Amino acid sequence: MFDSFDCWRANATSVMGRYVALREQIEQLETESAKVLAEVMDAYRWPESVPEPEMRDQFGVEHVGGRAFG
Repeated sequence: MFDSFDCWRANATSVMGRYVALREQIEQLETESAKVLAEVMDAYRWPESVPEPEMRDQFGVEHVGGRAFG
C-alpha cells in the first residue's frame, strides 16, 4: 500500500514542480514583455521638435494621456 502511495505522491510532486517552473517562466516572459512594450511606447512617441502632420488621411498622430504618438 505504501509503495503505491509513495509512487503517487512522487508523481504528483514532480508534476507540480514542472507546473511551478513553467509558471515562473511565464512570469519572467510577462515581465520582459511589459518592458519591451514600454520601449515600443517610447519608440512611437512623437518627437516634440517635429510638427504634427496636418493631412490625417496620410499619417496621423494619436494623443493618449496628453502625449502624441505616431
